[in-house]
Amino acid sequence: MNTVFGDLITNLSSGVKLCLFRKLGPESFRISADQFVILYLFNIALSIFIGYLENLPDPQFNKYTITNEGFSAATLLLSVYIVSRLILHRQVATALSVLILSTSPYFFIIWHIAESVMTTSNSSSSYWLVYGIYIVWLISTILWCIRILAGTAPAKITASFLVVIFTWIVPVWIFAGNISYWYSDEGTKNNDSYSAYRDLNAERILFTQSSLLNRDLQKLQPQRPGIVDLYFIGVGAYATQDVFLKETLYAKNLFDQRFDTQGRSLALVNHLSTHEDMPLATSTNLEKALHYIGTLMNKDEDVLVLYMTSHGSSDHELSVSFWPLPLNDITPAMLRDYLDKSGIKWQVVMISACYSGGFVEPLKTPHVAIATAAAPDRTSFGCSNENDFTYFGEALLKDQLQKEFSIPAAFSRATIAITERESKENLTASHPQTFIGDAIRPLLDDLTTELKILNLDKSVNADY
Repeated sequence: MNTVFGDLITNLSSGVKLCLFRKLGPESFRISADQFVILYLFNIALSIFIGYLENLPDPQFNKYTITNEGFSAATLLLSVYIVSRLILHRQVATALSVLILSTSPYFFIIWHIAESVMTTSNSSSSYWLVYGIYIVWLISTILWCIRILAGTAPAKITASFLVVIFTWIVPVWIFAGNISYWYSDEGTKNNDSYSAYRDLNAERILFTQSSLLNRDLQKLQPQRPGIVDLYFIGVGAYATQDVFLKETLYAKNLFDQRFDTQGRSLALVNHLSTHEDMPLATSTNLEKALHYIGTLMNKDEDVLVLYMTSHGSSDHELSVSFWPLPLNDITPAMLRDYLDKSGIKWQVVMISACYSGGFVEPLKTPHVAIATAAAPDRTSFGCSNENDFTYFGEALLKDQLQKEFSIPAAFSRATIAITERESKENLTASHPQTFIGDAIRPLLDDLTTELKILNLDKSVNADY
């Protein structure tokens, strides 16, 4: 037993010298299968101990790290086997494993020290500089280990080095990562952006949707004879990014203030901050809302305005997401079916999502005006938490409809603005799509005149 631990001390001592690129030979190490196992267990024990200290006062054991550790060990063994079997000679398999494991504790300790220092500095550039230096040091030491065993044969050193990098280092970096045996329960609650979602009572939320939606639908006012009434539905369908919430509520307020939809507007939103007070953006709620509004409207003169914002997929599905709720995405065929069944004749549809151009053809009729953020095969931009709008929403809602009553003109000018912005930012063009049906165009022109008069009257009354 004393010999085993004495050999361990010898190997760890030589490991320090290896990390400092001192000239050593295989004789400086104690090479054996026993030492491979002892060094491997020593590295695990060190990781468990330091991880425990770092996550005080409430460390929780992370069982998934065991799987990662097994993957790392398996790839290391595969790596040294290939090197010993195909490039060097069979006797170096255990030796290369011992040399690498002799340096591992020092890389582990140095990285944790550097990471703790850089975390407090709040400097991204400094963090990546230190990380880069660390990676160069790591791979240089591995190269030094191989050189000790391969001698001065450049081809064998290079080949062995590449095998170790691409069969051990890269797979571990990609698939195993840097996962500690311990995590702080308090820290997880504070830093886990999904913890609030895990606490949701999915059954209760879904059960209350009928009452929330019916409450808001009952507030909607019926159409006014002789007036072209606009009815607005905003759909913010992706819960974990705030931009869709912001854009939907902005659109609703904009149409209430400038397009006379006050009392005839509805928002369906997926978001933590609104799920108890507002109906969710689900395909079922949208279908029911369209059907109900269809019963309120004068189908010969009134217009539905539908604004939908979320992520989109290349197979033209609008993402409807509020994890952990099992919600259905919305396809062009589903939306076409909902609109047809509602009996609503005049429709203005605006969709801010990647690949949203895939909705244009299925929705096209002479009675429809459509604008989408992207072509069927293109992505759109601006879907970030820190943004108040997507590029499409900003150009259409904020920059055009905030000052323009003509919906066709706003569509056209927003498309030009988006194209110019993407070109200036060197982005792949999204190619927003627009379509104005022949039948709805004169109705929208009349609506523009009506809204200008209405807002002029508001302005005059405000002056008095």
